Amino acid sequence: MHRIHFKLSAFFTLIVGLLAGFSAMAMSQTTSTASQGQLYLVSVGSGDPDNMTLKAQKTLQKADLVLIMGGKPGPLENELQGKVIMDAGHLLFREVQPKNLPPKMRKSPEALASQRKKVRQAVRNAIEEGQNVAVIEHGDPTIFGPHIAYMTEFADLDPIIIPGMSSFNAANAALGQSMMSGANQTVSLTAAFQLHSDAGLKQAVNSIKRGTTLVLFMNRNLSDTIQRLSFELPETTPVAIVALAGYETKQRVWRGTIGNIVERTGGEKLPAHLLYIGTSVQ
Repeated sequence: MHRIHFKLSAFFTLIVGLLAGFSAMAMSQTTSTASQGQLYLVSVGSGDPDNMTLKAQKTLQKADLVLIMGGKPGPLENELQGKVIMDAGHLLFREVQPKNLPPKMRKSPEALASQRKKVRQAVRNAIEEGQNVAVIEHGDPTIFGPHIAYMTEFADLDPIIIPGMSSFNAANAALGQSMMSGANQTVSLTAAFQLHSDAGLKQAVNSIKRGTTLVLFMNRNLSDTIQRLSFELPETTPVAIVALAGYETKQRVWRGTIGNIVERTGGEKLPAHLLYIGTSVQ
């Protein structure tokens, strides 16, 4: 009887020990996971800082390291006070033809490789140390966002996108009308440099002729773009331009047609703008 009692006691002691071991392992894994930092790609909206969502504000508040184009907070100085700030670059982790970049954003291969290395080390070190990292995007990261490649570069860190207002949303609001009001309720977003090739221009023109409204991002030469389109489209084709969309006191809107839009802008060199061509803006 005493032997049975002894064996049962030893058995229960063993079970309790095993359970305690498993519990300690689970707690260790939980602690390890909890100490891991998080990488965010955060949209702060297009234009004025108050276009930022509450979720974006909360995400920036808990960020330790912030990467922003140019490495300066600009109008986000209050939101980024006390944060470590780095230059996020422009299309840093994408292979882009230099001719498709503004001159001031072109870098030598050596300078680009150096910046990539610096950012990789900073982000990974911060995450390993349990810090939160925010890469700031102006506009929505998924609509021609220059930092979207951070998602693939750091895919193993499970980065999270915090969406926000695109310049497309802000420009639509400035126009004060639905983009679904065109001939076939279809809108196509593309980059202006796609029209530089004959194939790209033909595809764009055919879409407009079918009733699609084309919205061009990164249009740097209005006269050149309109001239290319004027060879294939009627002069009466509706056109609209929204510059500095989302900046309440700075944004500007021009309306016209293929035949007169350049004249209506006074031939001035426009700041960042979206160019609409099609029936949605008539």
